[in-house]
Amino acid sequence: IRPLRENEAQPLLRLQQDAVSEFNAAPEKVDALLKASRSTVPDGMSNAEFAGWILTANAILNLDEALCRE
Repeated sequence: IRPLRENEAQPLLRLQQDAVSEFNAAPEKVDALLKASRSTVPDGMSNAEFAGWILTANAILNLDEALCRE
């Protein structure tokens, strides 16, 4: 596994932050995602923040780098 290049994670962090903002505006979407994922929100984390991380993890797993090995 190669180390991250400078600023390589920035788009994913921005995705997570944007998702949290959108989930804060639509709590019904948070509830639906948490129910569908059968997740338990960790202590100290808001439902919207955790939903944002679920969305971001899904994006990471769908990257070509995660699907194809060198």
